[in-house]
Amino acid sequence: MRKLAKPFLPLLYAFLRSNAGKKLLLDLLKAASKQTTNTLDDQAVNFLQARLDPNSTTTLQWAVTRKTC
Repeated sequence: MRKLAKPFLPLLYAFLRSNAGKKLLLDLLKAASKQTTNTLDDQAVNFLQARLDPNSTTTLQWAVTRKTC
């Protein structure tokens, strides 16, 4: 089975690196996160969207706490 799928891996990786592949992954993650009741996965999808698409209108809020030694 692995020998059969091996020639398709470069095509799959090229698709996932394209804008269409990134949009497909984000849409799948958004659909999956809508089915849950928590907000943690929604925040994770928003984070990925902001990282994959710098022109997106998603705003991220970071609470940074630092310890001083």
